[in-house]
Amino acid sequence: MKIDACTAIASQTSLSHTHNQDTVGILNLNMRSLGPTGAWVLSDGMGGHLSGEQASRLAVQGFLDHFLSGCFDFTEFSENWVQYLEHLVSELDTELYDTGFSGEAFHRDPHRSLMGATFTGALRLDNSLFLVHVGDTRCYLLRNHILQQLTVDHITSNGKYLTQALGSGDIMQPFTSMFEIEEQDRLILLSDGVYRALELQQIRAILETADESENIVRCLVRTASEATGFADDASALLVSFLASRKHRIGGAV
Repeated sequence: MKIDACTAIASQTSLSHTHNQDTVGILNLNMRSLGPTGAWVLSDGMGGHLSGEQASRLAVQGFLDHFLSGCFDFTEFSENWVQYLEHLVSELDTELYDTGFSGEAFHRDPHRSLMGATFTGALRLDNSLFLVHVGDTRCYLLRNHILQQLTVDHITSNGKYLTQALGSGDIMQPFTSMFEIEEQDRLILLSDGVYRALELQQIRAILETADESENIVRCLVRTASEATGFADDASALLVSFLASRKHRIGGAV
């Protein structure tokens, strides 16, 4: 059975920030006859407000542009998708690292913190979903009322520092995963401004009680921003997988 994907996005800038350092991106490729049909990505920038905003934007745009351009090799991807995604993340890491050293802001202030960004991307091919992840943005899956974290945080044992981030100049060891999509699955990408402010059961309750996808992401971001101690940008990207509209109209299951 064909499964459709419905996407909703919400993001809010922290009161302590002048610019939102989170960047969220989606790409619909349903009209293509071969290759991925959709891509979703969330990145949280670091390195000062303007640098962080630029870092996350470059990471997201670089990921999406790759699948829009002619450089995407579907055969190579399908034969070794782990190596392919790891290589793509390495390219994004190099781009951010080089930009951090060569950008106009660096020349104005050579002592500033270099640019960096977390990265969580999902790519759909048929009914398979591929994940690639660096840092502490998170991807969760809600299936059969069970909310499961799919990504692994790249952080120190005390939870205060990242052990991996794009633009750091260190060797990347991104987390990768693949699973088969099922009808009624809900994939949710969250910045740490959301999941650090909410308990896991709060996130699951919002995912299951809100009626529309747009209401779900707005509620997640609003609830996080109202939480005590909220001090970070909050972003949520929800992908709901539903039976194709043709099947729903016809009554097929």
